[in-house]
Amino acid sequence: MTLTWDDFLSEFANKYTPPMYRDQKKMELLSLEQGYMTVSKYEMQFSRLSKYALEEVGTKDAKQRRFEKGLRMDIREKISLKPPSYSTLLEVALRVEECLIEKDAMTAKKRKMINEYEVDEVVTARVGQRVREVREVFQLVEDIVHHVLDVIGFTVDSVGDQGRYFVFIMEAPSATDIVTGKISIYGFDAYTLFDPRSTCSFISYEFALKSHNDIETLGYNICVSMPTGGTVIVDKVVKTCLVIINGNTLYANLVVIKLKEFDVILGMDWLSKNHAIVDCHPKEVVIETS
Repeated sequence: MTLTWDDFLSEFANKYTPPMYRDQKKMELLSLEQGYMTVSKYEMQFSRLSKYALEEVGTKDAKQRRFEKGLRMDIREKISLKPPSYSTLLEVALRVEECLIEKDAMTAKKRKMINEYEVDEVVTARVGQRVREVREVFQLVEDIVHHVLDVIGFTVDSVGDQGRYFVFIMEAPSATDIVTGKISIYGFDAYTLFDPRSTCSFISYEFALKSHNDIETLGYNICVSMPTGGTVIVDKVVKTCLVIINGNTLYANLVVIKLKEFDVILGMDWLSKNHAIVDCHPKEVVIETS
């Protein structure tokens, strides 16, 4: 009796891999999914089990369809066109997985930065009474504005014994005298408050990240007195931020702070530098341009 090679393989398989064992491995292949495995690990398992289910993956198209069906949804949905071969499908899946890993790493890094920037509000006593004399109020505001302009303009050689500057937002604006609008910050629309009561200008931390601004450390602290009565310590700034208003290109140094209602607050330092006039009745801001 002559035994062909196929007959030999069949007899060998029947002896050393019983039908019950092969059926079990076939069922494992049919239920195989990537799950939490990497693409490489999934492909290794798929190839190991494929030899027990040749009728399911005996052709190139069948093998490719079965492999793709077991991939995770976030990888499978990125494969828009049918790859011409199984090896090409595997390469595409590996590249998609690599991109997803990099994206997750960037998201985690950004989340970590936001969490690290969260600061506890410093509890302080509220001011017991308003300033007694109008002249003292104007003198105080004038001194603070000049001091902050030095800080934000980085013309100060020394930051004092404590390394801290105190900046005050004197009062929360009422609904009738605020002037708001949208300006462009590096191509992103920023909901902006034009506030002469604020001695310096601010940008929210989230918007600074969104608009890809470079956040730098001042090297000293600024203590910002909030309208709610507390204070917040900040030490970061976005220098020479590109601001476009009605086609006019301007620049601003914006202190980075946690804001909820606005993306940007343009305060007295920026308004005075650009000779801006805030008219609350028609809700206008007039800026002199050369």
